Amino acid sequence: MDTPNQTQPVTQQPSPVPIEASAPGANVVPPMPAPSNPRIKPEIITAIVVILLGALFLIANRFLSFQNSKPPVVIEKPTPTPTPTPTRLPSALATQSAFLKLEANGASLSASINNYVVDDPSLSPPVLELPLGFL
Repeated sequence: MDTPNQTQPVTQQPSPVPIEASAPGANVVPPMPAPSNPRIKPEIITAIVVILLGALFLIANRFLSFQNSKPPVVIEKPTPTPTPTPTRLPSALATQSAFLKLEANGASLSASINNYVVDDPSLSPPVLELPLGFL
């Protein structure tokens, strides 16, 4: 047996490093919080409702306008019909020379109006060149 005076060589054996149980929450990422119910702002809800009502109104308006549409009424432009000049019964004044001269002058004026050329270049207004002094 061993005597108390004898020393025995001490051999050190590596002791295993004990893995400590980590304290809860020390190096652990905390779990994500549970998502709360997303709340939609009342302004957004109001805007969506207004847009939907406007779209519904436009669709209904277009649908009703097609139902009430009637074929377009074509108004025919009346064409002028030539009317014959009525024959006048000569009166007692019709044989007088002044009346006959008036009739001839009226016919002459009517003929010159019918032969009048509206696009006459001599009728254009003159070009006015005024020295205004500011140019």
